[in-house]
Amino acid sequence: METGNYEFEQLVALLPEGWQAKAKELGAFERAREIKSPEDLLRLIFLYLTEGKSFAETSALVELGGDIHLNVSDTALSP
Repeated sequence: METGNYEFEQLVALLPEGWQAKAKELGAFERAREIKSPEDLLRLIFLYLTEGKSFAETSALVELGGDIHLNVSDTALSP
């Protein structure tokens, strides 16, 4: 297992039970298109916040990492 995946799984394990359902209930995760799950969205948000890149650059980083496959532009991620 890659270090980044392991660290992310440890972080997700600290979240309260039912957080994915709550993300859907509160509207944080509504449309499952390129981003398939609340967990994928959380990973994308963490990368965006820590890398200081644009949404498109963050999407490219995720693609290169091979963890989740996204084709996400700035427009696709805006509300």
